[in-house]
Amino acid sequence: MIKRLSSAAVLAFGLASAVRGQFLVPDQQYRCPPADIECRKTNKPLAFELRTSDLNHHPYTINYIEYTDKGTPWSPMELSDAVRQIRAAADGGNQHPLIVVYVHGWQNNASEESGDVGKFRGFISRLADDYPPGLAGKAPQVVGIYLAWRGLTFTVEPFKHIVSYWPRRQVAKNVGRTGIFDAVEKIKDAVNDSPTVRENTFFILAGHSFGARVLENAIDGLNANGNPGFMRQYFEQLHKLAQGARKQSTNFSEPQLFALSNMPADLVIYVNAATSAAKAHERVSKIKGDCRIIRSNPICRADPLYIAFTSTNDFATGLVMPIANLVFPDLESDKLYLISAANTPCMHTHRPPDLGCPKGELTCFDISGEQSPPEKYYLPRIASKVQVPATGADPFWIFNVHSNLVNGHLDVWNANVENMVTVILQNNGHFEQVRAAAATAAAQ
Repeated sequence: MIKRLSSAAVLAFGLASAVRGQFLVPDQQYRCPPADIECRKTNKPLAFELRTSDLNHHPYTINYIEYTDKGTPWSPMELSDAVRQIRAAADGGNQHPLIVVYVHGWQNNASEESGDVGKFRGFISRLADDYPPGLAGKAPQVVGIYLAWRGLTFTVEPFKHIVSYWPRRQVAKNVGRTGIFDAVEKIKDAVNDSPTVRENTFFILAGHSFGARVLENAIDGLNANGNPGFMRQYFEQLHKLAQGARKQSTNFSEPQLFALSNMPADLVIYVNAATSAAKAHERVSKIKGDCRIIRSNPICRADPLYIAFTSTNDFATGLVMPIANLVFPDLESDKLYLISAANTPCMHTHRPPDLGCPKGELTCFDISGEQSPPEKYYLPRIASKVQVPATGADPFWIFNVHSNLVNGHLDVWNANVENMVTVILQNNGHFEQVRAAAATAAAQ
């Protein structure tokens, strides 16, 4: 009898372990820093990649930085390696790097099985194809950084999507306020290492799905100690200066203006974001008032500084997210804004990409179908929604796209999105300045 009970217990334990292993995504490290010999014995892929682009064979690098559900790094070496790579790419201001930081979203991680790893790699390869390779003997100028966390808890329904939404939402917030908050701060510090390095660097931050929520908490929120993220701090400095000038009706001093002359980042991209419209609504509202007073600030001339776009057939953020937020809202972060800015029509600055390329239009790019040749599309601006009429600029571009550009929730960094982002970059004054300087240096 005892033997039967023991056998049953062992069998039950084995079944429970098998079920757990089959249905639960482990919170684990998927990559190894090159210098971590013990980790490399496990045959995990490296947390650093040196590659060449597909067409022009220009070099680029990707660093992976991984965090636990608690927001602690699996290996501090991963962040240290990424910061060193940025500094090597900048070479004290002698080179002109393009830095792209990406936070993946729901259902992904840093493993090779994660769909976002290959898509991000393809996006960086495309950017490197069109970017000068850099000086001989120096680190590649195109630097990709992939910030990873456990984007999925369960592998089967209804837990995979429905039940896991709320815990993943909270984990995204927590990771953004802890480990990834610290990571983007250190990355920002490396990009802003000196005025020369900052001037010669173009810095992009991007987030998809819950990754946008992670990123928003890291750069536009407060960390666990109540300290503001670097973009929030910059906006608050601008608002404080504008409020003071409005009350006193005084001009600005040169030191005050110089302190805000360089934005800490050049472009923030949110794709199919699982964030509420609360933060964007607050930012846009303040920008409209502040830029009436401080027209010369880079934010007031940025067109754009933030891009938020969501597919019209994104079921996850278009239906699951608002219903889930209605059942259990996150009032602290989202207030009563249950949907994202890109799913809020009254906040849109552009209509969905339209067929054609009108004369004088700058945002024309190709969209190809699986069985159809590329056709030109453009982003029609809604004139009545211009956020800074004095400069004619929209620091926040908010719009929907159709399924021919982003097909569903997970279809990010496809060739059509790459085409659109590349065109937006090519019309950015700072990007063109940095890229032209890189091309001149490479030709010498």
